[in-house]
Amino acid sequence: MRTIDYVSQIKETADELKGLENKETNPRLRKRLQLLRILKSGLTAYLTEGCEMVGYTDKHGREIWRKYLAEGLAGYARLNYSRQKRGKLTFEQETQVNERAAQVGFASQREAQTYIGEQFGVSLAISNVGKLFKRLEVRAKVPRPRNRLTSEEEQTAYKKTMPKG
Repeated sequence: MRTIDYVSQIKETADELKGLENKETNPRLRKRLQLLRILKSGLTAYLTEGCEMVGYTDKHGREIWRKYLAEGLAGYARLNYSRQKRGKLTFEQETQVNERAAQVGFASQREAQTYIGEQFGVSLAISNVGKLFKRLEVRAKVPRPRNRLTSEEEQTAYKKTMPKG
């Protein structure tokens, strides 16, 4: 194994890295900081052993070590991917679906799927309609049992899904 003096090459102290590691909420970044801390504190003199301790492959460990050398801690502690994944509907279309749910409501997810397909020309799977409702905070209401004392008009006006609030 090739020996590199990681203790002298890592500019931050082990205590600083531990503090950053504890503050970090993203588990992937926390793992990266943990690897740096292990190398800086001298628990191991080899990158491969440090990678084994945190659960990285050798290849990934070498890649992120090169990133640390090239960009420093700021570049090392930055993930190069976007966590936000947009759905098939635009924000305006989602707003229209939410307004429709508030005003009229949807009797079922199938009805919402049909409405979205006809209105916007977007084909969504039923599971994605459920995810859309969850994101828009449209919740399904449990239908009330048939009450013989209420009028037929009250029963048909009842909505199964509507926005929270």
